[in-house]
Amino acid sequence: MNHLSHKTSSILNKKEFEKLGEDKYFQNPIGTGAYKVKSWDLGDKITLEAVPGYFKGDAKIKNIIIKGIPEENSKVIGLETGELDMILSIPPIAWESIEKSRTVTLVKAPSPTTGYIGLNVKKGILKDKEVRQAIAISIDKDAIITAIFSGTVGKAEQFLAPPVFGHNSTVKAQQLDIEKAKKIIKDKGLIGSEVNYPPLKI
Repeated sequence: MNHLSHKTSSILNKKEFEKLGEDKYFQNPIGTGAYKVKSWDLGDKITLEAVPGYFKGDAKIKNIIIKGIPEENSKVIGLETGELDMILSIPPIAWESIEKSRTVTLVKAPSPTTGYIGLNVKKGILKDKEVRQAIAISIDKDAIITAIFSGTVGKAEQFLAPPVFGHNSTVKAQQLDIEKAKKIIKDKGLIGSEVNYPPLKI
């Protein structure tokens, strides 16, 4: 049921889709929730209004405005000044100031998102499993978490995050081992004057 509620599994109105076509249907979405789209300014905001007589009861909040704010600092400033009631995906650099704020509440929850590097295993040297292993064990995840995310995220042990169905808590990722990675690369002849693989084209 959780997967069916994901936005990529949304139930579409077949009659309206066939009537409007893909583009117009996308710009005039029809759903089954407690709100309906009142207006949509592409690239700026979506205004929702509560559907009267909703089968689970009328929504307590009658109107919701979802704004598109690409600049992270602007989101944080808008939250602190009261222009915005809520923001998602708070930039790590702003966590400390928000935690100390007397007017803003920071709510933390496990994320279903996993950051990863995707490799095309059908091209060049990346066809070699051991080369991919060398890449994996040469990435210092702890350093990335500290330097880029200010320690606000957890270290991924697998592709699926803990809240996602199918996550296996017993699976552990390969650990950082720079020397082993160097040996794999050297044994493959990928350093020095002789290289056994053609240049990688992505």
